[in-house]
Amino acid sequence: MDLFNVVAEATKPRFKKANVKFANPMYNYSTSVNGSLSDEDIIKYFKGTWFNLGHADKDNMQQCTDCIVESSNL
Repeated sequence: MDLFNVVAEATKPRFKKANVKFANPMYNYSTSVNGSLSDEDIIKYFKGTWFNLGHADKDNMQQCTDCIVESSNL
């Protein structure tokens, strides 16, 4: 591995921020994700996926309608 690749790898963000969106914005949330994943892979994972946003014995299934990926300062 040459010096350029070492520096590029060292400056790659450890995390990215995924802003997960739902039809009802009260369920929108942000979460940290692996910084080595491509933005496309992160979006593909979240968009269209159903998540149980309920608790205990009350399920609340919501489908992700969009995902916006940002750099993270973590």
